[in-house]
Amino acid sequence: MTTLAHDARINYRPDIDGLRAIAVLAVVLFHIDANLIQGGFAGVDIFFVISGFLITGNIIKDAGSAQGFSWTEFYRRRALRILPVLFVVLLATLLVGHFILLPEDLSSLSYSSLAAVFSAANVYFTYFLDTSYFADDSNLQPLLHLWSLGVEEQFYLFWPVILLALLTRFTRRWLLSATLLLMLASFVLAQVLIPKAPMFAYYMLPARAGELMVGALLAIWLSRGHAVIGNWARVLLGLVGAGLIVASLGWITEDMGFPGVNALPSTLGAALLIWAGSGRRVGMSRLLSLRPLVLVGLISYSLYLWHWPVLAFYRYVYGIVEPLAGVLLFGLMLLLSLASYRWVEKPCRRLHWSFSQVMLRLVAINAAALSLFCGAILWSDGFGLYGLDAQYRADIKRLSPAPAAYSYPYVCQRPRLREAELQSKACIVNAEKEPAVLLWGDSNAAHYVGMLGAFAEASGFGFRNAAHSSCPPLLQGTAATQKPERLEQCLASIEVVRQHLGDYSTVILGAAWATHARKSDSFLKNLEATVDELVKQGKQVVIMASVPRFLAVNRKCSQKSLKLPMLVCSESGAEDPGVVPINARLSALAAGRTNVHFFDPREQLCPRGRCSAYLDGHLVYFDAGHLSMEGSWVVGRQIVREQGVPDFFSHLGNGVPALGAPSLEQALLERGKAVFKVPVKRWSSLMSNGQWHGNVQREQRAKGMRLADASAAAFSAYRYSFAADELQQLQQGIPIRLQLTMTSCTDAMPLLRLRARQGERQSQYDVMLDCASAQLAKRGESGTVEADVNVADGEVKVQAQYVLPGALDALEVSIYPSVGKELGRYDATSKGAVVVHDIAWAIEPNKD
Repeated sequence: MTTLAHDARINYRPDIDGLRAIAVLAVVLFHIDANLIQGGFAGVDIFFVISGFLITGNIIKDAGSAQGFSWTEFYRRRALRILPVLFVVLLATLLVGHFILLPEDLSSLSYSSLAAVFSAANVYFTYFLDTSYFADDSNLQPLLHLWSLGVEEQFYLFWPVILLALLTRFTRRWLLSATLLLMLASFVLAQVLIPKAPMFAYYMLPARAGELMVGALLAIWLSRGHAVIGNWARVLLGLVGAGLIVASLGWITEDMGFPGVNALPSTLGAALLIWAGSGRRVGMSRLLSLRPLVLVGLISYSLYLWHWPVLAFYRYVYGIVEPLAGVLLFGLMLLLSLASYRWVEKPCRRLHWSFSQVMLRLVAINAAALSLFCGAILWSDGFGLYGLDAQYRADIKRLSPAPAAYSYPYVCQRPRLREAELQSKACIVNAEKEPAVLLWGDSNAAHYVGMLGAFAEASGFGFRNAAHSSCPPLLQGTAATQKPERLEQCLASIEVVRQHLGDYSTVILGAAWATHARKSDSFLKNLEATVDELVKQGKQVVIMASVPRFLAVNRKCSQKSLKLPMLVCSESGAEDPGVVPINARLSALAAGRTNVHFFDPREQLCPRGRCSAYLDGHLVYFDAGHLSMEGSWVVGRQIVREQGVPDFFSHLGNGVPALGAPSLEQALLERGKAVFKVPVKRWSSLMSNGQWHGNVQREQRAKGMRLADASAAAFSAYRYSFAADELQQLQQGIPIRLQLTMTSCTDAMPLLRLRARQGERQSQYDVMLDCASAQLAKRGESGTVEADVNVADGEVKVQAQYVLPGALDALEVSIYPSVGKELGRYDATSKGAVVVHDIAWAIEPNKD
């Protein structure tokens, strides 16, 4: 998003600045509210075309001049154009972030700032941005937009070398062909990567270079003297180009797969508009040269840099951007942009510093200062000056929000459902044997486990739960609801459930109905067909309504209020109106069919007609559209207390709780602990074996081996591979148990990982520990893992039991000293250390 149209005023193109204005306004309006311009993100592609055109044209022009191309002059100009405002924005963002962000978020901001300083923001966000299902919204990352600047800066490193090599070895004709091949290769690569590696396809140069090469191709074409002949041709090219851009901004959506083929309309449209203005300004070129557009184009670089931090900080504090707030924020963006253009961009552009002066005074000094600032923040673990306040540190821990639903041992929400979820007792609530009731769906089914558990506790029925994130419970028509990269796993999950439907007389369905319906016009028809098929099989079907969805819910509000006391943490934002109509249609669907029921807890969540994410002053939501697991139990028990068990659910049981005091919720949390009553004599230590290896820092101490992760670039682990004779002891269906004993574990979040390989299939099972709170989170291929933690006599013992397939080809156990800063979320930038006294394993016959 650089301002590069002014390298030579004699060739200044006001229409290009006008095109920049269109691009930056599209991006800014889209980021304020995606409903304003649903394809506004394609404005970035317009910027890429402009940059590729101008850079290539300048290089060709300089290479053909009497003085020839100068590397030092090229990079001197680039540095003076790009870096001054960038450094100002980075510094301002870090300063504001210090007084607003939570420690883990401030640490992430520091890492992304360092990446931006070294032209690698896109690399950072590709490999280190948390994209797990319940990760914080990427809209809250203050520097996320700098990925595009990283792409451009990397292009400036590689393309001049390639272009000059081609210029010296080939004629312009072959140069055009070679550039065309590079452009096509990039677009093809992007299209191939979208379903396999969407983050790489979106953020990284190889998949984005094609858009810059479109502009480069045009510059090479025009350098051969191919001017548009006749005003009518210019007008036609301009109209076609404008039409392509309008179509792209109005038609392309984020879930269509981008960039690849879907980036062609905006890039080709931008190229045609630039071509149309290459001679006299007529038609669209004249419109783009209007003074208001040109003025916005002149500040477009500053506007692009400022707009995203302004929006990210506002959303971080207040959640949704309301219309009035959007107007005021847009005004603030313009003021900041005008100021930085007037007092930073223009003065720096006029500097006559030599290359060495620019590298020292501008680049080295500012990069070092920002790096030291970021380093100080990271050294304090993201606390900054607030780290000096012991009470703040304690309150941050005390007010930590509950983990995601899938972290609870009895909630079986997986990235992909396997046989284990339909066989493991860990996925059964309130029953010792296989129940007759199945709860099936996506995360919006999983968040009902607590509520249904409260009904089951009061009426005596049991149920199994199986949920696949973002995958609706459909027996047909699933493909239309899924992104390409998720379709295969979703279909596989549905097939697993399909094979076991005969085991259940009642099927409870839950999903993000409104979300899926927006993705597919045929979704409701496919849902009706699924319901009809289940009824045809003789089943009772219950459709769980979508809970009220809010435009924003801040589950970390209590923590944030420690820095921002003006926050009100007992109120939620406005309700998303899209949920009510879909629930009405689902209710009608159930009412018109025998053996189909519909349940909606809206009355409890919207007392007196006003919906809230809070119940009696306590937050019962995890995010804008999901109940927290604690909240799910609370709401369910309130329904039972005030109204009794809803009619249909009361008929599923015998009215007698299957599990006794203290409560079903507590019993489920304690259920897995019984499996760990193995006599100490049965444990076999692995620490004495010399097969351990890994990249952790190791130091032998009196109380054990100190394992440390001091790297912010990657995870560090200590690994052990089971020997052949040990693998032979494992039998199918017999659990293997691990016990990790630590004598020091304070602020770290270590991970115990078991990785098994059987032929081509690999399975991975993780148990993550928050040392400060002694809480566990599990993540893995299936639900065949139980875990427990015990703190006593100065030792922390983590035990885990796994049921693995027999005849394994390989089995590896790993200890990670630190894998995150928040329970359930992995973060490679986290650092920490633990002292491991021992890790042992045991095999115990399955007595179930």
